[in-house]
Amino acid sequence: MMLLDLAHELVDVLAAATPSPAPAPVDEDKVSPGVIGLIFLVVMGGAVAFLIRNMNSRLRNIDVDRHQREKAAKRNVPPREDDAGESVNT
Repeated sequence: MMLLDLAHELVDVLAAATPSPAPAPVDEDKVSPGVIGLIFLVVMGGAVAFLIRNMNSRLRNIDVDRHQREKAAKRNVPPREDDAGESVNT
């Protein structure tokens, strides 16, 4: 019990203590993200721009006709031809 009483007394002393120095009041109108917020915003914008550019280049390199030919070859179905003579799979 003595240890428990000592712990309670220690908690009471720490709870009653005031921080030194006393914290200054914060003016809510003057608080801003500052330079760190600007740097974070620029880095995130650059990352998004890079990802969009990378995604567009990868999408341009997709060969849809090749994928259709591969699917037809797996099913052993000869590709159909449209009026222009190009192969079409549905």
